[in-house]
Amino acid sequence: MLKRMTVMIFLSACLVFSGMAQQNIDRAVEDGVEIVSNHLEPYKIKGEPTSLILERQFSIDTEQDDIVEKGLVDIETFDVDSEGNIYLIRWRSNQNYIYKFDKTGRYLLSFLRQGQGPGEIEWGGTVLVWTSGEIMAKDPSKKKILLYDPQGKFIREASLPTNTGFEATLGNERYLVSWQAGQSDYRTNYFGISGPDFKIIKELGKMGWPDTRSSPRVKLLTYIFVSAATKDAVFIGDAQKGYEIEVFDVNGKLFRKIRKKSKPLKIPDEIKERYAKPVDNPAAEEIRKKAVFPDRMPPFRYLFTDDEGRLYVMTWEKSKDPKEYMYDIFNAQGAFICRTSLGNYYIEGPFKREWETRVVARGGYLYSLFEKESGYKELVVHKMVWK
Repeated sequence: MLKRMTVMIFLSACLVFSGMAQQNIDRAVEDGVEIVSNHLEPYKIKGEPTSLILERQFSIDTEQDDIVEKGLVDIETFDVDSEGNIYLIRWRSNQNYIYKFDKTGRYLLSFLRQGQGPGEIEWGGTVLVWTSGEIMAKDPSKKKILLYDPQGKFIREASLPTNTGFEATLGNERYLVSWQAGQSDYRTNYFGISGPDFKIIKELGKMGWPDTRSSPRVKLLTYIFVSAATKDAVFIGDAQKGYEIEVFDVNGKLFRKIRKKSKPLKIPDEIKERYAKPVDNPAAEEIRKKAVFPDRMPPFRYLFTDDEGRLYVMTWEKSKDPKEYMYDIFNAQGAFICRTSLGNYYIEGPFKREWETRVVARGGYLYSLFEKESGYKELVVHKMVWK
């Protein structure tokens, strides 16, 4: 385990001027849905924190010898329980797939073997801590999930009516799920809410896109469809609608739309240059030849929430550090209160595309998955201090 670090890192301060008077939030109601309109600069709200300070605590680094010796050489994704225990899952493994660390970063155990038998998995796609405390694992290619207790003991398997993906656990034994449907030349991605039997209770949104193999053109940076959730609310963002996040309750009722003005950003030359060079991969080369760019960058690319109901929206705007992107942060009522920066992406593929990685804010700590310069993954844990 790395030596605990106490250096305070100021990621950024919100763009709030101390002399500005408190502002009224721009709210309206359209067809029974509250509309919260936000501007380029954050609101100044009495009693609302205006800056986020991160204090680095520790990291779980797959380049470290002691971590490698445990069998953790890569991280696909992760989740954190209410006590701060961390569960990491690998994508490929001939050993165990899930590795558990305590709230200080100390290795505890590993479980979930490779295989096709009861309690075994072929590919490690998802790990989630359910509100019951059970640990759920899912192979993305299978219509079933596996459940374990926190000590790594296999409990049971559960079959799924369709091959749904689990995005988050909600209250009242409900889950935010995703799935895909469509013909060979057109696909549609969905978000919805399922019950304890895993059947879809309510579809929340969908986004269609042409299959890249049959479409005459491949529109890059266009089909961004993202979600996040608290126990009481689900947030859905479709970048084709502009900077608008729809907010649903756990029954699937739309009750709020969070809108924000954003600066139009040109497509960076570095992205265009990646697609200008031929590549050896035949499938990727076919995409490259058909690729077209939009007029400007999408307004956002990733969402996550914290325990206080804040929503963090990752944009395409770079911070002073070119390796980090700016986040817009909204309070539990949908008001824009802060702008800061985080990394949480890695580079992969023939076009060196940046893929967003998971972020969890839980119990006052921020857990972020990074790719190091060496290409190894590292989960970094910071204490969150709002001021």
